[in-house]
Amino acid sequence: MTSPVPQDEAQATHAPMLAKEDGIIRWELPAAEIRNRIRGLQPWPGAATGAGDKSLKILSATADPEPLGLKESPPGTVLLADANQGLFVQTGKGVLRIERLQPSGGNPMSAADFLRGHPLSPGSRLE
Repeated sequence: MTSPVPQDEAQATHAPMLAKEDGIIRWELPAAEIRNRIRGLQPWPGAATGAGDKSLKILSATADPEPLGLKESPPGTVLLADANQGLFVQTGKGVLRIERLQPSGGNPMSAADFLRGHPLSPGSRLE
């Protein structure tokens, strides 16, 4: 176990207050940065995106810097949406695999459960 070390007040900075708009996913960012924002914005304001007329709060995801052998597409494009294989979205650099999400007005669920009731087709866009 390590001992606490006092903070150097001369190097301390203040973080800005978060706003709900900070949680809107910007798909042009690299997959790793989006994943870190998803983690860092929990529980509030959360990371959210739009899927057609639905709003989805992304609760957990993993980043893959490689395109996984899928055709590279514009950021925010659903590359693969299969309840067995997962939900993969193109980012500015790499692919984000969405693991858990929460539709607006719904309960948190796995991406596989979401896809069983709300099919997304490859090529559709998240905004």
